[in-house]
Amino acid sequence: MREKQVVKGQTKSRLLDFPLLSFLLQRKTILQLSHSTLIFIVMSMFLEVYHMLKN
Repeated sequence: MREKQVVKGQTKSRLLDFPLLSFLLQRKTILQLSHSTLIFIVMSMFLEVYHMLKN
């Protein structure tokens, strides 16, 4: 059970890190994207945080 939880945590942190890193490193590129894409990235980040806190 522990191993599965660790793998889950690592996967979730990687999913969180990717949009955060891309936002910080490619801010100009993301600003050129459509608002719906920005909203999608932000919402997915919040969903990941919510699931991490819930579990």
